[in-house]
Amino acid sequence: MDCGAYKVQLNGGNAFSKYEEINQHIKQLNNFKTRINNKYVKDGGSSKYDVKLWVMRLNGTVDINL
Repeated sequence: MDCGAYKVQLNGGNAFSKYEEINQHIKQLNNFKTRINNKYVKDGGSSKYDVKLWVMRLNGTVDINL
């Protein structure tokens, strides 16, 4: 959270509100999960991996199951 790269890459260098930033992280993580699930498929069509999505804040706390 409070990621400088996100500010530059996704918001023109401007700060996000906490709500906007967590939504951007969720969007990017879900995109990643979809790409992994589509790329790595077992016979029968199900996903080969069980992808878990977590966000760790700079203070070390973790938000799980996004």
